[in-house]
Amino acid sequence: MIERFIADFYCHAARLVVEIEGSQHYYTEQGLTCDAECSAILSHYHLKVLRFSNCEIDSHFKNVCRQIHTEVQTRLEGELL
Repeated sequence: MIERFIADFYCHAARLVVEIEGSQHYYTEQGLTCDAECSAILSHYHLKVLRFSNCEIDSHFKNVCRQIHTEVQTRLEGELL
């Protein structure tokens, strides 16, 4: 839990949060507002949030994994510089 938000997945080393979202997050104003607020608060902790829909994960799982892997590698390399 980070402040009042519960992350689906969190990688401390890469300072990366991965959220898996159901349709309520994309099709309701309340869901979009909550996600924007969550991302803004987490960014104050220098955390990056990647969001993927359930449908995206079901349909393009390997691509989602590649995106997460690329982001982790990029963020870890940035820490070493």
